[in-house]
Amino acid sequence: MNIASDEHPMEVDHHIAFVILQYEKGYRVVYFDEGEKPEVKFYQDEPVIAVYAYCNQHGLWCIEA
Repeated sequence: MNIASDEHPMEVDHHIAFVILQYEKGYRVVYFDEGEKPEVKFYQDEPVIAVYAYCNQHGLWCIEA
């Protein structure tokens, strides 16, 4: 699942700080450092309901699965 149309910058002044995977019975949060590629691999029996991504310049984004 892609949450952006282009590869997102991962610089100190502009980066994805974290991603939240929302499931029916809970969620998973993955944090990123500047320079790190913002990728999440998940293997879960329960389907993902939504994915949230927080950009330090553009705020919180949500994609419903």
